[in-house]
Amino acid sequence: MLSTATILTNAYYLQFLEPTLSRKTLALGIVAVTGLWFLVGRFGLPRDRTEVLELWARGRTPVVLALILAVAFSLRYAGAGSGLPQSYIPDEYDYVHSYLVMIKRGDMNPRWWHHPSIQPYVNVAAYLVAYYSQASSGRWPRIHDLQVEDALLWGRVAAGVIPGTLAVLAAFFLGRRMFGTTVGLIASALLAVAPGVVETSQYNKPDSLLVLFCTLSVLTTLVYLDRGGARLAFAAGAVVGLAVAVKYNAALVLLPFLVAVLFRQAEELAGGLVVESDRGGLEARRPQGSHPLAGVLFRHGLKRQDQAHLPFQVLQEPGGGREVNSGRAFAEPLIPQPETEPRQGGGVGCLQLLCGTLR
Repeated sequence: MLSTATILTNAYYLQFLEPTLSRKTLALGIVAVTGLWFLVGRFGLPRDRTEVLELWARGRTPVVLALILAVAFSLRYAGAGSGLPQSYIPDEYDYVHSYLVMIKRGDMNPRWWHHPSIQPYVNVAAYLVAYYSQASSGRWPRIHDLQVEDALLWGRVAAGVIPGTLAVLAAFFLGRRMFGTTVGLIASALLAVAPGVVETSQYNKPDSLLVLFCTLSVLTTLVYLDRGGARLAFAAGAVVGLAVAVKYNAALVLLPFLVAVLFRQAEELAGGLVVESDRGGLEARRPQGSHPLAGVLFRHGLKRQDQAHLPFQVLQEPGGGREVNSGRAFAEPLIPQPETEPRQGGGVGCLQLLCGTLR
């Protein structure tokens, strides 16, 4: 009722409590209470200790992660205003001045390439948001009235605080994908409070953006390596390109992406070796016109996922093999290999292929 009356009459009935209880604080409190009321009405309250433990088991990871992100953001934002309205960070004042010149001239060409263009455009977007959000109050009648001292904090938040906090979130997803949820939480917690990382995230420099996009590039590359597909390949390549567009030395993240592409192509080539036999069952052979490397990769144990998950292995001689699903496996003896050699997984096979190619 209080919120409805405030909206209809545009009057703040608790004005006598200001500044202890402002309109913003009251609005946030009403939203929080409404959300809690909705959750209780939708799911109900736990009735015994077992339901409490189940609820905690389902919600502990989001709760802990939210606390880590809150700590990460607060540490970075608290130091972002250090030294303002002056900047004592090398090159930061020049950065902000050049970005403001881009806006005032209406020219989105940075015209200097000590760093690529992601950082300039992030700052330009932040300054435009700052100008249009406060121009109506009369703070800056014209865009030319926006000065470097006014824009320093906005640039630090846009290029330092927010990317630094998002990098903590990306570290969680990367750690969880590689080693599990516990490792992801530990990794994000360490990154959230690491002194050097926190300090770097308080400045308007490209390093926080670099950490964010490099972490995302590794994460998307791993997803592409696991699932494959043109869309994931495009997404992984795009993130790698964004990382390089932040800082030139991020080109190193191109190497994992290229290795992932090699592995995916090798698996696709090996998958083409499994064909139907005229005698029934499955027969392993290199199809006409396929790449010669396909036989090598197939021989080293790469398997096709959609063939009942059977890791076929190339035999020594045509006609001298074992039964595979009531059929026989045949293939060219591309590399001499003992009959008793154990079958190996796809990753080991690719590594052996690479080593053999380099020799």
